[in-house]
Amino acid sequence: MKKSRVVALFGDSLFIDSIEASLQASRELGLVRIHSSVTNVVERLKVLGPDLIIFDSMDPRLQFVVPFLRDRPDIPLLCLDVHTSRVIVVSGEHYLARSASDLANLIELQTNHHEVAWAA
Repeated sequence: MKKSRVVALFGDSLFIDSIEASLQASRELGLVRIHSSVTNVVERLKVLGPDLIIFDSMDPRLQFVVPFLRDRPDIPLLCLDVHTSRVIVVSGEHYLARSASDLANLIELQTNHHEVAWAA
């Protein structure tokens, strides 16, 4: 038997409602809803320890994203865009950039990565 994956769904939009309804049929997923009105989202997510977090790109209350990624960069975040039918995978990957040269190298690395992805 496969281990159940805990998926946190953040937000109150009808779009997130429909995603939740669609994913409920999957036995491999344990869905947990976190509403936008929750004030301590980062703390709640730390306690919950989800394998993945899904949120609507149009939700105005996404202030938790950066603090959460700083604390738990290992947990993927999927940002769903209903208007373009795209999913943006938000990365918590960290790089050390102590100088402008380090930052320039990172920019080159990231832009080269995107050129390869676009060519595929």
